[in-house]
Amino acid sequence: MVGVIDNNTKYQHKTNFATSKRKLELERKFGKPMDNLLAERIAAGKSVNQICKELSIGKQTFYSWTEEYQLKR
Repeated sequence: MVGVIDNNTKYQHKTNFATSKRKLELERKFGKPMDNLLAERIAAGKSVNQICKELSIGKQTFYSWTEEYQLKR
């Protein structure tokens, strides 16, 4: 239907905006792109909990970003 607002799409947009903002904050703080920040920590053998704590992100965000950047644990 034309003109119908899908609440899931609206929520997804807000989530993407929030995570994009968080990515930018972390990239500014550490001076590196987010994919490099995650890849370095994964390559160093750090646990998901350690990475999440260092970057102040939730586990769901971690898994979403590793999937987005096609990073393997």
